[in-house]
Amino acid sequence: MTGVRQKKHARTEAAILRAAASLITRKGFENTSVEDIADRAEVGVGTVYNYFGSKNALLLALMQRDTEDLLKGGEAVLAKPPKKPETALTELFWIYAHGFLGRYDRKLLREVFAAAFHQPEELGRELTRMDFQLMSQVGRLIEKFQRDGILKKSLPLQQAEMVLYGAFAIAVIMYLEYAEMPMESVREQMGSSIELI
Repeated sequence: MTGVRQKKHARTEAAILRAAASLITRKGFENTSVEDIADRAEVGVGTVYNYFGSKNALLLALMQRDTEDLLKGGEAVLAKPPKKPETALTELFWIYAHGFLGRYDRKLLREVFAAAFHQPEELGRELTRMDFQLMSQVGRLIEKFQRDGILKKSLPLQQAEMVLYGAFAIAVIMYLEYAEMPMESVREQMGSSIELI
């Protein structure tokens, strides 16, 4: 692909993703059609299908793009973590929470979770795979503290990842459920849960 074609491809893809995010937020996942997305992005329906294949694939592309951004942010914590494990983990989870919750409104994220539960085979598994990508960074951070002698080497890594990620997930769910909960409360909730764990 030439440079001009690559730029056009990237612009079209970005326009489709923006249109999908906007419409799904306003109308809900189930009530947003590919035709609606194409109209908003000012492209043909066939173009949307050429880029993404289906509405589900489009939603997954949106979430995967965001997961990649979160992983990049997490690498900065892994490269130079704070000295205390609970501080480092809170910082890592804050990157995830702020990067994800700060990008979309609560309604869109509720729609994403609802779609995953309604379509566990198609969407749920892929969204869970993205969670596992984030969990693997948590595991790498724990391993670093184990190597440095700050955490016990006997600490079961996979269980620790799951428990800590579960604390993060609960804070996110509470934020999505309670409209009056400010974003900063997510950080406080995660921090206190991680310290307790």
